[in-house]
Amino acid sequence: MADQKIEQHAYHGEIDSEALARALVVQFEQGDTRAHWMRGEQGRAVVQVQARRRERGDPEMTVTVQITSSATGVVISLAEQRWFGVAADLAKSGLLTLLNPWNIIGELDDIARNVRRI
Repeated sequence: MADQKIEQHAYHGEIDSEALARALVVQFEQGDTRAHWMRGEQGRAVVQVQARRRERGDPEMTVTVQITSSATGVVISLAEQRWFGVAADLAKSGLLTLLNPWNIIGELDDIARNVRRI
């Protein structure tokens, strides 16, 4: 199950959707994020930016940017997806512990990190 939020913005002017996609990749393909882009049909481009997971239990966060050419510029749609949220992580830890109580030892780090996020 994924939580998803979508926003849409219009920008006016001479904006090339592919050039904007490449610029976003250059901006976000560093540090704690990674990014890639794909060319779509009819002047569309899609960029995905993902947070790099530092530890095994970190949630995966992805932002998808769809850039569509319009008569006056571009329309940008942003979709944020959070896979395996805190509730799912805690449920997974609970199930693993239920199956084998010794699993709690390996899950303590993840449980502590998730409790801090609540």
